[in-house]
Amino acid sequence: MAALLAARRADVALLLTVAANLDTAAWARLQHLSPLAASLNPADYAAQLAHVPQQHWVGADDDIVPPTVLASYAARFPAGARPRITVIPGVGHACCWQAGWAAMVAPLLPSGE
Repeated sequence: MAALLAARRADVALLLTVAANLDTAAWARLQHLSPLAASLNPADYAAQLAHVPQQHWVGADDDIVPPTVLASYAARFPAGARPRITVIPGVGHACCWQAGWAAMVAPLLPSGE
């Protein structure tokens, strides 16, 4: 949802996601599901999102939305505009994000926050 909204706006300073399904077509194929024909796929909006700074985190042990889904999303962007994808070791889809959250976001915050 955040990526789809960011694709339609000109005032987004940074798009951040955690364990987000950013390529629903790749995800459906990987999970052996029928295509989500009635859903918008954020990966289809790469051209509109290429100007938006992005940081996406995915757990190395995520079997719901694995790192390959985010890699597929990033591959849709031109080489010079690919979003930053960080794979976090020892983290799944719903487990253990809070343990490293402060260290993950600290580099993104203005100093002193």
